[in-house]
Amino acid sequence: MQFFLNSRLRPGVSPEQFVEHIRNERDHESWELIKQGVIQHWLWKTGEAPGIMVLVNCASAEEARSLADSAPMVKEGIVDFDIDPVDPFPAKLLNS
Repeated sequence: MQFFLNSRLRPGVSPEQFVEHIRNERDHESWELIKQGVIQHWLWKTGEAPGIMVLVNCASAEEARSLADSAPMVKEGIVDFDIDPVDPFPAKLLNS
């Protein structure tokens, strides 16, 4: 299954703090997940609220939540992630 992990800054974290964290962070775990095919896309959010959206392949929403919660940015109190299941083709919607 695929899930979008949509980040949002935690209360009290400024956009400038987020950007500074990104500049200084070397997240080797994420690169390994990219190589393994777990992380499919890593997108930078633009606009007023900076952040990231990550498309991941996981067996369940619980696995996606565990993956998100293990991210250094979450552990360090910079962001939280909303987890949304996605499908490239809405077969379930069309077959109703």
